[in-house]
Amino acid sequence: MEEKTTTTTDTTATTDTPVETPLVAPAVETPAAAEVKPFILVIEDDKFLRELLVKKIAKEGFDVQNAIDAQAAFLILEERKPNIILCDLILPGIDGFEILRRIKADPRIADIPVVILSNLGQKEDLDKATALGAKDFMIKANFTLDEIVAKVRSLL
Repeated sequence: MEEKTTTTTDTTATTDTPVETPLVAPAVETPAAAEVKPFILVIEDDKFLRELLVKKIAKEGFDVQNAIDAQAAFLILEERKPNIILCDLILPGIDGFEILRRIKADPRIADIPVVILSNLGQKEDLDKATALGAKDFMIKANFTLDEIVAKVRSLL
């Protein structure tokens, strides 16, 4: 009579040699188990500030892309839907107000919170941005990079 031996509860072994089956499967990172980083889109034409923002936001653990104008921003928005958009108002060509208006008019992306980052600080600018659907308005000179990141985290 043939004897079946195994070192675990594996019932498929049919040899005389013990079969070692691991009791705990090795961890395998699956898309469901992988950490999905929130995606932030920065629309800013000032190279120095844009690079600072992108580096800081990425360092804080976010997935970040940047655009220098409306055309670049909408190309990105065709491909990916960000969790939050940080948008300057004074941009080459189409300004931030028009970008905001177009975002809020597009049902695919209208629900994305848009935070205006601008050096414009007049009440009229704030009111216009709010009326167009901006979630918040931050005057660049009044906020540190850490405070901008804190605002992003609070909106997630």
